[in-house]
Amino acid sequence: EQEHVDNTLAEAVDMASTLSDLRIRCSDLEAECAQRKDNIQDLTKRLTQANDEYAALDSTHQYTLKVHEAEVQKLHTTIKEGTMHVEAEFNAKLLEVYERHEDYINILKEASENLQRSLDAKEEERFKLQTEVGNY
Repeated sequence: EQEHVDNTLAEAVDMASTLSDLRIRCSDLEAECAQRKDNIQDLTKRLTQANDEYAALDSTHQYTLKVHEAEVQKLHTTIKEGTMHVEAEFNAKLLEVYERHEDYINILKEASENLQRSLDAKEEERFKLQTEVGNY
């Protein structure tokens, strides 16, 4: 019985380690998303600076300016679409990780409850045996 208790405790420790690993993976995903957002913000900032520079061009370069503004707008739209895609992908992965966390937490809770029931049963059995020994 002690071996069973020890095995159950070892399983609970393994599950806790797995949960910790999942938390680390979640943190890594969050860091990756933050890095991607920083890159997108940097690109957006650079595009804004490019727009400002183009606005300062002489009137003789208006045609060229309009062509460049169209390209900048296209890039800005691409970045917006990319940002939305990255955020959606990140949110989906994050939700998946959180769902797995919940599953592991529920497994750990169930294992803990089973272990407690087992311990309670063993304690009751020990008490009965002590009572029987005391009666002799």
